[in-house]
Amino acid sequence: FIVTGASKGVGRFVAKSLLDAGAYVAMVSKNKLLLDSLARNYPGQAFPFAYDLSDPDELNICFKKVVTTKN
Repeated sequence: FIVTGASKGVGRFVAKSLLDAGAYVAMVSKNKLLLDSLARNYPGQAFPFAYDLSDPDELNICFKKVVTTKN
């Protein structure tokens, strides 16, 4: 799964719910610290990507990194 806005609010809730259910989750948000704090609890299952998806260049970079990440 890919969850955007995963560092807080509804996005974090969705990411955490998926992770708790055993899913592999690519979590995307601008806030690396908050993403990393969640990912630490789900090693090998949660994959944090700190990008600003409103920037087309960052969106392209993020997409490429997500699709080439194992799991």
